[in-house]
Amino acid sequence: MKTDKGNKQLTDALVAGFKPGPKPRKYGDYNRLYIHVSTAGSKVWKWAYTFDGKERVYNDIGAFPAVTVEQARTRRQELEKLLADGVDPIEYDRAKAAAAQQKLLEQQEGHGTLWPVVQEWLVLTAKKKKWSDYYRLQAERFLTKYVRDGLGSMPVHEIEVDHVYKLLTSVASRDGANEDIGEVKADGAPHIAIRLRGHLAGVFQHAVLTKQAKFNPVTAFKSGAAITRPPTRNNVALDPPDLAVLLRRIDAGGGSRMTRIGLLLILLTFVRTVELRKATWSEFDFDNAVWHIPAGRMKMRKPHTVPLSQQAIALLRELRGICPPTKSGWLFPNTKGDKAKAVVKSGGKIADTCMDANTFNRALARLGFAGKDSLGFTCHGARGTANSLLSEMGFSDKAIDRQLAHQERNAVRRAYDRSKHLRDRTDMMQRWADALDELRENT
Repeated sequence: MKTDKGNKQLTDALVAGFKPGPKPRKYGDYNRLYIHVSTAGSKVWKWAYTFDGKERVYNDIGAFPAVTVEQARTRRQELEKLLADGVDPIEYDRAKAAAAQQKLLEQQEGHGTLWPVVQEWLVLTAKKKKWSDYYRLQAERFLTKYVRDGLGSMPVHEIEVDHVYKLLTSVASRDGANEDIGEVKADGAPHIAIRLRGHLAGVFQHAVLTKQAKFNPVTAFKSGAAITRPPTRNNVALDPPDLAVLLRRIDAGGGSRMTRIGLLLILLTFVRTVELRKATWSEFDFDNAVWHIPAGRMKMRKPHTVPLSQQAIALLRELRGICPPTKSGWLFPNTKGDKAKAVVKSGGKIADTCMDANTFNRALARLGFAGKDSLGFTCHGARGTANSLLSEMGFSDKAIDRQLAHQERNAVRRAYDRSKHLRDRTDMMQRWADALDELRENT
């Protein structure tokens, strides 16, 4: 076999200078190695050889400049060794690829990892149970964060009870075992652990039913064995003096005006936070001073009408001036992060996400009303606050319940209540807004 000693035919500089022509061209190097220059200008290394009396061309050495002259020669020498052993290089590559494919098929049939099962379960379950986009994305986020790079990378048939137990206790307590799952927070997250256990129980049940696993390791222990549930704490309702302080602190400034308007709208309308965050301008009828929330965004999947006080209308008009409506339609576009593209940050581009789920409660924490060593008031507490104080103001329980979107189960009575109590609620909402103004100024 000839060597590459002596005068070398090609150099990197020489190959780099080859130009495409009207026809493909070949430039030879040692031992039938050559560079093929196409009419488009691509430069691919090839090697011509003879096997069993037949001329063949090996095309998989690579392209220049990713593969240099020296690298191409080294690869040619490796192929020549195969040839010297009576092995056809092309058939050798085909056999190697077939073996790799067979190994992959074997892994998929009986030795697949958990993560593809998780993804399959997510799609099927979200469709079957008609999950909302928010719930589906939350489940996907939890599983991606806590499962994908840990249990998710393990073969399903190798996952035992203690693997799941250790994961859930780590999430619940974050007690030092958390580095394996990329968790950096010091405090435990028992509610997330409980939710995660439910998801994993469904994932493994799906794996068993589809014969990808022989048993469900999650059902071997109850959640209480791995997770200590925190004591239930009802959403705190504010009494009039505390409510007055909150109103004045919101007015005093600090933080985004858009966020502070949102807090005031929650207090004025006492809707759920998600109902306000995901509101779009098309839902508001300023002429008739009402907000029509579609069924798809309500907890009970029933449309809800919110009468708007003069104060609420004024805040909405101010908000529209701060963040003019765009094609996205959000009242509260996400102004944080690379993906937000919010109007207030990008000079008029369309915001593709609404405000983050925790923004309003974080604002309450900055105001001293949420978080550790505080009253523990969250946005959801606005509903209990309004319920209690409106009752003291003499409004009927039915009117208050309808404004809280608590549904009457009897369909005929519900239709009657909707028209009757809308009039009552319109008056109630204006008087509630006036009462907040009076609290702010006089308490």
